[in-house]
Amino acid sequence: MDDIRNGKIADEELAYTYRSLCNQYTVLLDQPTALANWHHQGILCGRQRDIDELLIDLERVTRDEIAKVAQAIEMSTLYFLTRKDEA
Repeated sequence: MDDIRNGKIADEELAYTYRSLCNQYTVLLDQPTALANWHHQGILCGRQRDIDELLIDLERVTRDEIAKVAQAIEMSTLYFLTRKDEA
């Protein structure tokens, strides 16, 4: 997280993340229930946009913007999962 906060994001990692997000949102177009949920969430949030608009917006995100958002993230809770016999 420190590297992201400092803008140390490899070009390959940024491109892979972009492609993954594009794929995730493009898949919604083939799933009527998921697409209906997408539109419903847009209504509830007061901002409706289609998938193509979202993909264009994603492409415009800069490394500096990612770093700025990462700087605002604070860890709130840390859980350690153990087996009962280890507790």
